[in-house]
Amino acid sequence: MFATQIAYRSQKWNTTHNIRDIDDDYAPKLGFSNRSGIRRFNSNFWRTYRPQNSFIRFAETGVWTNLILDRENDERLDHYYGAWAGGANNAGDQLWLNYEHGFVDIREPFSIAGEVPVAIGQYRWNQYDVEIRATNARKVGAVIGARWGGIYDGNLLELRTGLSIRPSRFFELAGDYSYIEFDLPSGNLGIHIASIDSTVAFTPDMTIKTEVQYDNISEAFTFFSRFSWEPVPEREVFLSFGHTAIIDRQNFPRDFVSQGSSLALRLGHTFRM
Repeated sequence: MFATQIAYRSQKWNTTHNIRDIDDDYAPKLGFSNRSGIRRFNSNFWRTYRPQNSFIRFAETGVWTNLILDRENDERLDHYYGAWAGGANNAGDQLWLNYEHGFVDIREPFSIAGEVPVAIGQYRWNQYDVEIRATNARKVGAVIGARWGGIYDGNLLELRTGLSIRPSRFFELAGDYSYIEFDLPSGNLGIHIASIDSTVAFTPDMTIKTEVQYDNISEAFTFFSRFSWEPVPEREVFLSFGHTAIIDRQNFPRDFVSQGSSLALRLGHTFRM
């Protein structure tokens, strides 16, 4: 595998170019490569504006492309390109607009979430994305976004929402929900993903963070809580508890089948020479 990157950074003009050449027999001992026998080219170029004496902190606009070629004959497999624009005000609120054109050459059939089949063929589409964020520097923060357009000769709709509440410096609660709908000639599929995160900070060095998540495809409910305490610098006490369960999507929340629980304790100390 060969990879290289060329980049330029400044306060106004920025660009990055990546090249990866991955052999058919590439099998890393550490990590993984989900696709071999390809050449991948990634590039982007954007301009940042920082107006003076304005309520706008920064604004930027740019373009990007992602090209994947067959390594044997340089035949195009996938090609994506698009553009974006957006920025933030002085308070931290953000607005982003995105456009993507996609081309994929599917050579082996597969199924989305194991339910909606996608046949062999070449597919092209256009997708659009809008996201608005109200900064979580306030006591109440929020995000709302939508993505829509074509996908595999059908239609895609994605809705994203999030809300965070921080009544004091000791506690924060955040919830996120997203819905993704595939409407293809071979079938329809709706994916729901919901999560709740909380942080309790007793002191700057003692916190409890808890995460709860559920999605209707795996039907998996997960609960994970971790306690972290650093009594003195470079010493840490870490205690975590996790639980998983399966919930039948047709009978939620009645059918709750516990799968297992885990408890872990870790004591850490950093040595410096």
